Amino acid sequence: MKTCGRHSYWQQTSVVRQIAFTLLVFLINLLSAHTDNYSDIAKLQTEWHGPGTTLDLKEIILGRCYNYIRTINPALNYVNCTNVWEAFQNVFVNKDPCDIKKEDYSDFMELTRHPIPCGMSVFWSKTNKLVHDYARVIAHYMTLEQTLYGYLADKLRWCGKIHGEGIDYKSCPTRKQCSNNPLSSFWSQASKTVQQ
Repeated sequence: MKTCGRHSYWQQTSVVRQIAFTLLVFLINLLSAHTDNYSDIAKLQTEWHGPGTTLDLKEIILGRCYNYIRTINPALNYVNCTNVWEAFQNVFVNKDPCDIKKEDYSDFMELTRHPIPCGMSVFWSKTNKLVHDYARVIAHYMTLEQTLYGYLADKLRWCGKIHGEGIDYKSCPTRKQCSNNPLSSFWSQASKTVQQ
């Protein structure tokens, strides 16, 4: 057995292993001190597959709200559009976009809910164009997107940033990435609300 000085080769290798192991434990502790858990490390590197929040979302929502209550359905002129926007943004701004539940939209739905005469609503699933064309021709029917809450959100995208830093304009999660994303939860709650 080869010796180097007073210690054998195996003794020196063992010391190097102990130092490497100690450094590894130190690095793991250092990382865990800066994150709540290891899933946060993965989230730091997450880029969502969906497009980001629609630019000028606040202005679009407010503009649509005023248009709806002033021209489309003036009977709703009591709706406070600023409160509607506040309730809407409180659901997703500064929140993990994979932890938005449909119930989170309850306050928003309550502020934008209005009576829909019985037998007027038309639901669609994978027949979007057909149902909307039908509802346009036969004015007796109303699609979800013709309600105030549906009209406000139609064809828009929104999500917050994972670490509570406002709104994510770069990318938002898709349904495949997480089922409790802001859009899926919104439309699920909107469908439930229109049926009530």
